[in-house]
Amino acid sequence: MTLEDLGNFGDFIGGLAVIATLLYLAVQIRQNTKILRTSAEQRADPIAAIANIAQSPANAAVYHKGLGDPEELSAEERTHFYLLMASSFYVLFQGHRSHQLGTQSTDTWRWQERALHFYASQAGVRTWWRHQGNELFDPESEFRRLVESEMRKHGEAAVQGSGCS
Repeated sequence: MTLEDLGNFGDFIGGLAVIATLLYLAVQIRQNTKILRTSAEQRADPIAAIANIAQSPANAAVYHKGLGDPEELSAEERTHFYLLMASSFYVLFQGHRSHQLGTQSTDTWRWQERALHFYASQAGVRTWWRHQGNELFDPESEFRRLVESEMRKHGEAAVQGSGCS
């Protein structure tokens, strides 16, 4: 092997090292971008949404009454309930999005998914969704399709359950 061959071999190895470094940096930048995107999007905290409802007896009363039938609420209470639902569903949307991006654990998303199942089983939440909730989310979004599927399941169960007396 000549000195020129060794030089060419060194250039080849150096080129491979540069390619490997660029690939590594690309992966790191992509992961960092996901984390930053989620951090920016996830301003809402699930515990904060719960605390918002639990912070006062008045909030809890509006929430409880609204779960059954928002039509029983005064206009002011109905607005309050609708805002509580919008806040709660925004948190669920952010959780779903974070889970899709891989920046939220499956366990955390399952907890939020159980909250979605609970909400979909409440007549007042289904009423809110029909009147206002579905307007908040892009019709093409996977989250909206998920929520509407849950609402249909629970709405049908309520109809079927009402005829089985």
